[in-house]
Amino acid sequence: MLEARRERKTTDAGLEADIRDQTARLAAAVRQLENEVRERKLAQQSLLESEQRYRSLTIATTSMVWTTDANGDVVKDIPSWRAFTGQTEEGVLGSRWSDSLHPDDREKTRVVWRRAVESRTLYETEYRIRRKDGQYRTVAVRGVPVLDQDGAICEWIGTCTDITEKKQIEEELARHREHLEEMVAKRTAELESLNRQLEKEVAERKTVEEDLRRTADQLARSNKELEQFAYVASHDLQEPLRVVGGYVQLIERRYKDRLDSEADQFIRYIVEGVARMQQLIADLLNFSRVDTRGNPFRNVGMEAVLDSAISNLEAVIAESGAAITRGPLPEVCGDEIQLVQLMQNLIGNAIKFRGDAPPAIDVSASREGNRWLFAVRDNGIGIEREYWDRLFVIFQRLHTRQKYEGTGIGLAVCKRIVERHGGSIWLDSKPGRGTTFFFTIG
Repeated sequence: MLEARRERKTTDAGLEADIRDQTARLAAAVRQLENEVRERKLAQQSLLESEQRYRSLTIATTSMVWTTDANGDVVKDIPSWRAFTGQTEEGVLGSRWSDSLHPDDREKTRVVWRRAVESRTLYETEYRIRRKDGQYRTVAVRGVPVLDQDGAICEWIGTCTDITEKKQIEEELARHREHLEEMVAKRTAELESLNRQLEKEVAERKTVEEDLRRTADQLARSNKELEQFAYVASHDLQEPLRVVGGYVQLIERRYKDRLDSEADQFIRYIVEGVARMQQLIADLLNFSRVDTRGNPFRNVGMEAVLDSAISNLEAVIAESGAAITRGPLPEVCGDEIQLVQLMQNLIGNAIKFRGDAPPAIDVSASREGNRWLFAVRDNGIGIEREYWDRLFVIFQRLHTRQKYEGTGIGLAVCKRIVERHGGSIWLDSKPGRGTTFFFTIG
């Protein structure tokens, strides 16, 4: 009896131990189940939040966000695509989304898609989509594959961004660039043509300059020879003329009134001819010496120059009753002797070619830039315009020697003197109302 009681106690203790073990295991299983439920709820919450963020991003972005299965078929609604194209939800499912593509872009899109699927790399292209208003817009498409653990594509996620304005700007820029390139090419061709023409002109100019240099050298030698000839000839001619003049004057004194009147006239002609020849040679010698025998330039007061010229012409001024007035005259740099001769020739001409009234001559000067402009005005007979260019040419005369004496060299000497002083000389005249000679000196 006692043993039976002892055995029952042992059995009860074993049962209690088993119950405790099973209870502990059950509690551990419950805790594990609770953890798994908690983790699943967290995962579902995270998935829900992720999906909500994805939907928010889809709504917020200006691009169309799309998803397809591995084959490119739409299995979920794409609201942004439908809003842009106007397709229905059923019309977008499967591959029917491609119905909105421009017919000319569909084959190109398929080729790019197959290449991306085969390589499981980025899907990127451009195509035109028909908008719900019927117009086509150009979009930039970019999609990335989502791979499973085995590396197989399970879906695609991508965007479509409207780049119509960008494409239009690019096309406009391309047109402008093409136009600019055409203009550059045209301008380059013109410049090349101008360059060839310039090279030709430079070559021609070099040839002309070389010819001019040779001509200038020849002229310089010729002028030197002519000056030397004129100087020698004038000296050689002066002596026989003096001899002829002396003998003719001797004949005139000794045989005057002893021969007939015709002989006296012949002798007078010879005397006058010799005098004219001597004056002509003297003027020619003076003309040839303007450049070669001039004095060095120095500061010269034109007041003193005019005084000297008037003094040299004192006799003809008194005989003609000429009145000479002047304005303020400056100081210039030049050859004083030649400047006196210049003034003397111009004033002498004004007296010689006077009208019925006594000569009235005015000398003035004014500043023009870095030069002085001089004017010698008279009230003489004036000169027809057609003869103006002839006046400064050596030996050119407008009147006969019987009417006005002279050799026709005076104004040519004036021109040469002015040009030696770096200036120019010209005139203005009206027949019967006088003449003004202008000249400049630097």
